Amino acid sequence: MGKLVIEVTKEFTNFMRKILIPLVFIVIFVYIIISLFDTSDRFSTFPTLFLLGIGSFFSIKVLFYTTLQRHERKKLIAVSFFLFLNFIGDIIYVYEQFILGISLPYPSNSDIFYLSSNLFLAYHLFSSLISLKREGNLKAVYIILAGIGISIIPIYLLYHTVFYS
Repeated sequence: MGKLVIEVTKEFTNFMRKILIPLVFIVIFVYIIISLFDTSDRFSTFPTLFLLGIGSFFSIKVLFYTTLQRHERKKLIAVSFFLFLNFIGDIIYVYEQFILGISLPYPSNSDIFYLSSNLFLAYHLFSSLISLKREGNLKAVYIILAGIGISIIPIYLLYHTVFYS
């Protein structure tokens, strides 16, 4: 696992310095300008689209240009598919919203990609859990902390649905 972390850190540092930081500033600036003039909140998907595209590119680059062990490669393939399928889903969502003119495309064709990407994320999380158990690094405290962290998301969504709908 150490070689993967070193390679990813090196690639990410170079990527951030040369490409990501300037692009993030440009996207944030453009997003602020757009949100000042557009009050319909139609442009809220662009930062997500940008981040998923960058994440997909970065994970695929690390996958093809580094030498990884077999189990590391399988985990990174799952993460790459997860990011790429979410990116495709966001592209379809933006296409339906801006090109076709559907203000809130729900349910849409992009949901197929969003839902299928969760299978790859589940595989990655499950295989990480199994490898932690094999190494003996899996402790009850970590599982409880992860459970608390993960349970915050549905609680927030429920709160947002009940009080802001």
